[in-house]
Amino acid sequence: MSNNKYNLVYAHIDYIRRRLRENSDDSYFKDEEIYKSLLDARSLVLSRRYKKGKEVPEHMYQTICMLLCEDTFHDCDCVPDDLGCKVLKTVEEVPKAIFNGIQELSRVATLGGEEVAPSTEAKARYRKYKKTRVNSLYYIRVNNRLSIMNSPNNRLRAIKITAVFEDPVAAFGITTCTENENCIEVTGTGFGTEMSDNIDIYQIVLESLNATQKLPDDLSNNAQSVTNQQIF
Repeated sequence: MSNNKYNLVYAHIDYIRRRLRENSDDSYFKDEEIYKSLLDARSLVLSRRYKKGKEVPEHMYQTICMLLCEDTFHDCDCVPDDLGCKVLKTVEEVPKAIFNGIQELSRVATLGGEEVAPSTEAKARYRKYKKTRVNSLYYIRVNNRLSIMNSPNNRLRAIKITAVFEDPVAAFGITTCTENENCIEVTGTGFGTEMSDNIDIYQIVLESLNATQKLPDDLSNNAQSVTNQQIF
């Protein structure tokens, strides 16, 4: 993996590949296949851990800053642009965060630190009846982009999202550059796990991939791929 932003996961992939080769010298898994298994296992382990109400360590979080643009609330191509109210949306899609059974492990705020609370279209209809926070900022996720509500005259230009992402590498694909602004780098490194989590994650991945290796020849041959191929 030549790009430094993927080095944060290569050690995990390399460990899994070495363990697989202890059982067979003919490991046919691509790096991307191993990484996908690592992500699935990581999501399972972390959602179980934090479903119990355990506090999430700050080092598990990554922070990304995302530019906003004015757009229609709906995403219907067949509807004229002048129909529907104008809202602020993230320019790019937002990577999904780990869900602990109650909520996503995610926080959204303005660059000045004002909270942007999560909501849904159904809940938003009843905000006007609340006595407090009726005019506070909130967001709704629509087709993986965030729509920001209650920004006066839609003046807000960017937000920051701090989350335990399902795919910690995906955050590095976010581009927050314009012709007149510098890029905002992602903060937070590593695979987003604790050492104690890695044991459980490795166990799940090895069991899954070893089971795949034991498929009948006519099935496994169809799934063969070149080893050590880069993810990207």
